[in-house]
Amino acid sequence: MQKSNLKLLLTKILKIVAIITYQTICLLIPVKLNRVVFVTPRHDVLKDNLYYLYEEMRKTKPELEYIVLTQRIYNGKIAPLNFIRHMSKVYYYLATSRLFIIDDYYLPLYLIKVRKKTEVIQLWHASGPLKKVGLSLIGLPGGPSKEYLRTVPVHSNYDKVIVNADIEIDIYAQAFGMPKEHIEVLGSPRTDVLFRNVQDTTKKDNFIKEHPEFINKELILYAPTYRGKSNDSNHYIPRFDMEKLVTLLLDKNKVLLVNLHPYMIENEDLIASTDKKAVFWNRKEYTIEDLLMISDALISDYSSVIYDFAILEKPIALYCFDYEEYDILRGFYIDFKELLPTSFFLEEEDLVNWIVSAEKNINEVIEMKVKNFKYHDGQSSRRIIHSLFN
Repeated sequence: MQKSNLKLLLTKILKIVAIITYQTICLLIPVKLNRVVFVTPRHDVLKDNLYYLYEEMRKTKPELEYIVLTQRIYNGKIAPLNFIRHMSKVYYYLATSRLFIIDDYYLPLYLIKVRKKTEVIQLWHASGPLKKVGLSLIGLPGGPSKEYLRTVPVHSNYDKVIVNADIEIDIYAQAFGMPKEHIEVLGSPRTDVLFRNVQDTTKKDNFIKEHPEFINKELILYAPTYRGKSNDSNHYIPRFDMEKLVTLLLDKNKVLLVNLHPYMIENEDLIASTDKKAVFWNRKEYTIEDLLMISDALISDYSSVIYDFAILEKPIALYCFDYEEYDILRGFYIDFKELLPTSFFLEEEDLVNWIVSAEKNINEVIEMKVKNFKYHDGQSSRRIIHSLFN
């Protein structure tokens, strides 16, 4: 049997088990109207949108019961028995919660039909219109097949999807196969801290106190996107000459702060061999929001972190060495090359010239901020809570 056919068969079996489990719980246990569940398959703790909404909701709605489910369950690292236990736990809380809030693709949700008294909220982890997701990937390499979608209607069961700007409504309506009126422009919770601290240097000042070797140096954050199948893990491989870059960084009084995608595995040999005076590897010491506020400039590629960094109105470079291939395999909702045209680089040499340059343009960054964020008041979490409970 082909691997794809075996996967589909196992998925169908899993769906039958999921339906029986979920419906049994629904028959035996009613919804707890004060229960709110926060779920992420991306991290072992709440981060990003879920974390900031969770913290604000606990402050403003302390009378509610809060449940947090955090565990990556698709990367093959959970033993079968633990997997079954985890899925049973997921369906128990899905069946008994009033609000079930997620931030990514979540397979257990697509295997069943959610009961009417439970509302599912998608706080998609990525800001802005960028690379294609969900049903937009149909027909692309690695996208879902029609046969798979008949078994697993991906991104189904959402009652609300929260986005940052009106230009995202059509995109997510198509990507998630849902009515436009169920997509609400309220802003992303994780942007609140950025909008409130556009001119604040406290995070950077504290970072320098903790790392005095970086004082009076330009701090450039490198945050590459993940290149791989969803929820697999790949080892990080640098796409530029690290040794050569380190020499230039030391010479030009600059530091590269490296923050890898949560699905990337750190390259221990590379970390050990890199000059610590030129490169700082973030090994979960700082959140991505902290790093955005600490850094003076950003290098990324197809990561939505570029939209978040634009809030702070600081320089951004897009290093897209594999743009043509990535465009064919994944595709974009926008003309990506025109997003930041003067700092879009295909070649390592052009990127290095940008890194060492003393002046970096931010006019295009400010334009991107204005276009992609409807609200600039740092109150997204409060708007979402008001929408959910009123």
